[in-house]
This record gives sequence, structure tokens and C-alpha cells, in this order.
Amino acid sequence: MRTPTLQYLYLQKPVTMVIVICIISVLPWIGLGDFSTKGEPREAAVAVSMLETGNWVLPQVYANEFAYKPPLAHWLMAAASLPQGYVSEFTSRLPSALAFIILIGFTLVFFGKRLRFQQAFIATLLLITCIEIHRAAMTTRVDMLLTTFIVIGLFQLYRWEDKLELKGVPVAIPALLGCAVLTKGPVGIILPLFVFGVYLLMLRKYSYLVIFKALLYAGISSLFLPLLWYVAAWKQGGDAFLNVVLAENFGRFFHLSTPEIHYNLGHENGVWYNFMTLAAGFIPWTIFFFFSLFGLKLHKPEKPVKEMLADIWNNIRSMEKEKLFSLVALVCIIFFYSIPSSKRSVYLMPAYPFIAIFLAQYTLYITEYRTKVTRVF
Repeated sequence: MRTPTLQYLYLQKPVTMVIVICIISVLPWIGLGDFSTKGEPREAAVAVSMLETGNWVLPQVYANEFAYKPPLAHWLMAAASLPQGYVSEFTSRLPSALAFIILIGFTLVFFGKRLRFQQAFIATLLLITCIEIHRAAMTTRVDMLLTTFIVIGLFQLYRWEDKLELKGVPVAIPALLGCAVLTKGPVGIILPLFVFGVYLLMLRKYSYLVIFKALLYAGISSLFLPLLWYVAAWKQGGDAFLNVVLAENFGRFFHLSTPEIHYNLGHENGVWYNFMTLAAGFIPWTIFFFFSLFGLKLHKPEKPVKEMLADIWNNIRSMEKEKLFSLVALVCIIFFYSIPSSKRSVYLMPAYPFIAIFLAQYTLYITEYRTKVTRVF
């Protein structure tokens, strides 16, 4: 493709160009390989059970053990498999691939309208090509779908404050957060509202009562859709279903013992695990980041540490709203997933679009002012 054509697409049809790149990078390949981890067939088995038994509320898998996770991802897998009558690698991975494409498109549109467009465009390219996001887009898991609902839900929460000043609750917010809960449980509401609450506090624009009411209204309205499924599943699974749901969603988070639950909650790691997985998940761009540090000129600080920290805090408080929101989201997501003992790299994926925004800004700085380092890399 000639350079003028690429320039035209970038200048005139940037969203279309990015979506086409996303489609080319995932859709042709998701059906070529067999299931590669134990998690992929485990998730696909739920969709298989739905098609075979007709039970789309609480299907049984693993020798009559019920699927305790919310079923939205499995509904989509089963729906994609209906035309051919069976679940394949392609149809089971299709929801993750489509969620990836939607996430990238919304990220470009959201940040492209509010920040330097070149920065937003580079950020989406970093997301498309980093290992963690691309891998999640091509696997039969619920994490890519959850990330898409949470991130777009955060975008809508930001717009609610920015455009409406917390008046009313736009229907998109309960729809997105409700779907996030139907994908993987209460974290789909708790995490976005935690981020949004901290952001509102940092704005210093609203009283505590107004913030509390906004979070309360958004939270309650977002419970309607998931409660329909939880009540229906409880009628089928009874107390055994409730015990497993409590252990899965709250037991591991608050380090509670669950003697009646006979399975390993697993994935226990320390706090530093989150930072290591973020660095690994953003490869190859973390390599560029650490390589570029050798081209920076370091100066001995002239101020005491306390004054430096105060300056940093003041700079954060005076940030543009979009960057403040991104920073708050990034810090809150990492902090949130540092609390439970159970940690996995995919839990941190909602932080990736916000990391990409700052990494894109740093990339532009390196390109403009440290050209030798960029050329060598």
C-alpha cells in the first residue's frame, strides 16, 4: 500500500483504519490453532453444555458440577456456534476478538476527541501490538470481554460527569456495568465505581454527599440486569450456588476461609507480581521504554524529597481532566488488584488503555527530543 493511501486513511478515516488493522490482526487467525490452555476448553465446555442441554441459566459441566460464573461470555459463544450447531475454536474465541476490536475503536474515539489525536492513535497501536491484549483477544476466556465493558463503562462515567455534571444516570452506564457483572461477577460494578469515586474526589468539584449519591444511583441501576440471572441461577443451584459465588467473588478478595468450598482459589502472588506482569504484558514496548532511559539526561535533584513530592502532587491536582482521569484509573486498578491474594496478569487488562495513553505521550517526547535513541531502537 502506497504512503499517500496510508496518509489518507490516517487523516480522513483513522477509526476505520484502526478497526481494519484489528480485524486483520485477530479474526483470520482465531480458528487456526487448537485450544492451547486448560482454561480455553473449560470455558468452551459451558457453551457446549448450553447447546446440548438447552439450559442457558446454570448449565452443568465436569460431571454434574454447575458453571458458577456469570454466563454472558458463554451465551455469546453459544450464540456464535448456533448456525453451525457445535462449538469450535473459532466460535468460542469470537466474542473475545470482537470485544478487542470494539475496545480499540472506543479508546481511539474517546481519547482522540480529548487529547492530541496523534497521541490517541499511537496509544491504540500500542494496545493492538502489546502481548497481553493481543493474546487475550485470541483466547476462549472472559477477560477480554470484561475489560471492554469495564473500560467503556469508565469512559461513559467520565462523560456523565463531564457533559451532565452527574445529573440523571445515562442508560449506557447501567447497561455496560451490568454486562460486566454478567461477564465475571460483582467486580464489574465495584471496580469502575471505585475508580470513578476517587476521580470525583480528586476533582474537588462535588460534595461528599453528591459523590455518594452518584455512586449509589449508578451502582443500584447497574444491578438490575445481573440480578435477573443471579435469582434465576439461585433457584436452580440453591445454597450451593450462593456458597461458591461468595467464595469466588468475596472470599479470595478479603482472604476469607471457605471450608465448604473444595477447590483451589489459586493464583496467589505478592504485590510486585502486578508490576512484573504489566511490564511483561506490554512487551515489546516496555523494551523500548527501558532502552530509551539510557538517552535521558539525569540531574541531581535540587529540592528535598518532601518538596519534590509536594510538587508532584500539585502537578497531579492541576492536570487536565482527561489525563487526571487516566492516571486515577491506572493507579486505582493496580491498587484494587493488589488487595486480594489471588493475582493474574489478565486481571490488570482494564489498566492497559490508560497505560498506553501515557506511554504514547512518552513516545512522542522521545521521538521529538531524543531522536538518536529512537533511531537506534
